Amino acid sequence: MSEQRSRTSFAKQAVSLALCCMLSGMPLGANGNHQTETTTPIKHIVVIFQENRSFDQYFATYPSAANLPGETPFHARRDTPAVNGLATAGLLTANPNSAQPQRLSPAEAIVCSDSHDYTDEQKAFDNGLMDRFPERTASSGCALGQVVDYFDGNTVTAL
Repeated sequence: MSEQRSRTSFAKQAVSLALCCMLSGMPLGANGNHQTETTTPIKHIVVIFQENRSFDQYFATYPSAANLPGETPFHARRDTPAVNGLATAGLLTANPNSAQPQRLSPAEAIVCSDSHDYTDEQKAFDNGLMDRFPERTASSGCALGQVVDYFDGNTVTAL
């Protein structure tokens, strides 16, 4: 079995186990107490990412959103903390990759699949420099810099 298929199989098994535990009511937390008090009625949050999408692709500028005309507006609460994403690290304008990240609009919510071949990913990591993603992982038919592009709240809330 190839390493890629082995990793994919392991990930599917882990997700299946977690879903089975949640559906069966088996506690996933350390205390095992189902009566845990919360400050809101929300007790569990499940986050589902599309395959081969990074945290920064979803939350690079969170909680900021462009709120352009014609798009569903997004306004985070005033006390929402910012993430350590592309904006706070200055990587929107000083990115070490050959392409600078660009905002993907809601009309671009469906993006093509970049290469996720093990060797391509290792070359993209470039011994920890993290600066070869456009060159090493862009698949034919994908825009060269799309792998470093990002959504903001106007699109992420719809996904």
